[in-house]
Amino acid sequence: MKFESYWNTIFSSSKRLMTCDGSVYGDNTDVRAPVEEELSRGGGWSGVSAGRGLDRPKPSKLTLDGVFFVNGGFAGPNELGSWEQTVFAAEAHLACAAMAREARGKGRPASEFFAQVQAFTGYTEEQQLVKHRLALYWKSGDPDTIRKYERQMVGRRVAAARKYSGDEAAFAQIESWLDAPVPKFHKL
Repeated sequence: MKFESYWNTIFSSSKRLMTCDGSVYGDNTDVRAPVEEELSRGGGWSGVSAGRGLDRPKPSKLTLDGVFFVNGGFAGPNELGSWEQTVFAAEAHLACAAMAREARGKGRPASEFFAQVQAFTGYTEEQQLVKHRLALYWKSGDPDTIRKYERQMVGRRVAAARKYSGDEAAFAQIESWLDAPVPKFHKL
């Protein structure tokens, strides 16, 4: 379990690169090295094909679309919509959290809250978000379209929390988003 915990969670202060298509790069080694129980014991598979040797990685170039600072400042060309994606995602998370807190404060059932979230986000479990749609949203450059997509992504996250944790636990989890520190976003 220590191996799984180390490699499949994100430790506090650990940094990650998260791309628009949902890929995540990085691990907890930027915070601390793994201890003995967290090291791999082998048994995995390798990308080496029998008789072929190692494939050489293709050269790549890192391009930053922008940088967010801890205080919420943003600097960069924003050609890929990093500003809109981040700001609208935070906006959608906070709106759903506020709905949860209001519903709990008024004693409304979780089912009523989830119906409200579904109406706000436009996401239903039957709906399948296709990765290439994300590229279409960003190419549009239309802030309303990007906002709509980010709301759907939050709706998807809410549906997953509900499915895997149950209504009451998901309700409490979503309400707790309101307690997370969110910087005041601003462009530098």
